[in-house]
Amino acid sequence: MEKNNIKKLGVKLFLAPFLIALGACNAYGKNYVDENCDWFEPGMAADVDENCDWFEPGMAADVDEYFIGREDTNSYKEIKEKDFIKTSENDKSTFSLCSTTSAYTNIRNMVMNYNMIPDKNAIKIEQMLNYFRYSYQVNGDDDLLIFNEVSDCPWNSNHKLASIAVKAKEAKIEEGSCNFVFLIDVSGSMSEEMALIKKSFNMLLRNISDNDRISIVTYANRTETVLDGASGDQKDLIKQKVDGLMASGGTYGQGGIQRAYEIANKHFIEGGNNRVILATDGDFNIGISNQNELEGFIASKRETGVYLTVLGYGMGNYHDNTAETLARNGNGNAFYIDNESTAERLFEQGISSTFEVVAKDTKTQVVFNANQVESYRLLGYENSMLTDKDFHNTEKDAGEVLSGDVTVAMYEIIPTQDVDLTDNLFTSEIHFKDPSTNEDKVVKNEVAIYSDSQSDDFVFQSLVVEYGLVLRTSEYKGNSSLDHIISRYENKAQTFNTDFDREEFYSLVKKTIGLQNQNY
Repeated sequence: MEKNNIKKLGVKLFLAPFLIALGACNAYGKNYVDENCDWFEPGMAADVDENCDWFEPGMAADVDEYFIGREDTNSYKEIKEKDFIKTSENDKSTFSLCSTTSAYTNIRNMVMNYNMIPDKNAIKIEQMLNYFRYSYQVNGDDDLLIFNEVSDCPWNSNHKLASIAVKAKEAKIEEGSCNFVFLIDVSGSMSEEMALIKKSFNMLLRNISDNDRISIVTYANRTETVLDGASGDQKDLIKQKVDGLMASGGTYGQGGIQRAYEIANKHFIEGGNNRVILATDGDFNIGISNQNELEGFIASKRETGVYLTVLGYGMGNYHDNTAETLARNGNGNAFYIDNESTAERLFEQGISSTFEVVAKDTKTQVVFNANQVESYRLLGYENSMLTDKDFHNTEKDAGEVLSGDVTVAMYEIIPTQDVDLTDNLFTSEIHFKDPSTNEDKVVKNEVAIYSDSQSDDFVFQSLVVEYGLVLRTSEYKGNSSLDHIISRYENKAQTFNTDFDREEFYSLVKKTIGLQNQNY
């Protein structure tokens, strides 16, 4: 997001409407400051101090000190960190695997563009790990391949750290197999995001084939079908409809979702990629707003065979809990679009890497060797845990893994006193369904032996996890610190700096240090 120029505004009440038009500090739902530079709600009378510095949301630097360290005002589902589990009491750890990455870009946006330390509940370690690209490869006809790696734990010298990385094959999409419904929230809360939404969907259109089907549904105070089953060769028409969207009014999300699924089923392609692509800040204030009701409502839609992709937008009013509920219960994945570059990264690689499911209802189970592992703790996945019984239940819903993606789980391990590090520490197994045939499939890796040498992927994954532990101020963070992350990264800088995303992660950690040093 480009840096904007700071604007100085004089002491004149008649300037207030212009401030509203500029959207000054709109990300936080406030439009004015009083004479002491304190915030107050729009409509209240107050003078604007001539020394108050205004900035526009998205500035990456030179921001008035008043805004540094502002509270994260978005809404999240509560995360309760898991304690270490004794292997003697339960040697199995089971969870749902999913390609969602939204947490990382949301965190990056808050830190880099809004100078905010994220809420602890925004820190979803698994989604942070999943954002990055790794070197794992799938050979042959495997849908998924598991890579186990065990080495030393950087923040606790008495513990070990394990990485379980799952690489999905690259899928090929046949021309004319996509039936997409663009479901776009055009309520008033999306007004500042409409330009980015339009750019995002226009990028996506570049990869649509001539025989694909595209529909557009919008919702605000009411639901509107803007386009019903246009063919992919009508790109000019589709772009015209997208570019003509305007934001205002309330948020009738329930009606929009209902209509989008109806249209997706109307144009359903057998064996194709039938999908609703929802762009929203997650604010549903008309219709269903209760999370439990929303969960049941969207879960009923997954039986239609239509998948869901949730694209999150916005800052200050972003309802991550709603986006997560929709994606988790609607056979979907969630991404957070914070700028044009993120949209390009998501859509310019082609439709298969963003929307093609390789593994449906993907469940992972790790079985620890009680002779070697005294206790273990899964890092992340707090809201994706399953029971041991769920693992063998083919009817149990779980996450979706997308074409070419790598999903990562890491465990912190406490070895037994007489551990033999040349012996196997655990086995990992995945149950999933073929998305086309619903055939049940299994993939295993029964080898997980400690090594004091660490792959570059393992080192970087441990940096991401350590950053998450520090941001959470986790009671399990041990010797973790931002400075420790920087030091470890710099030891590998020559390798990591060849990857833009990893280099950007380094800048993110450095910026976080600067924010923490402000003592706000």
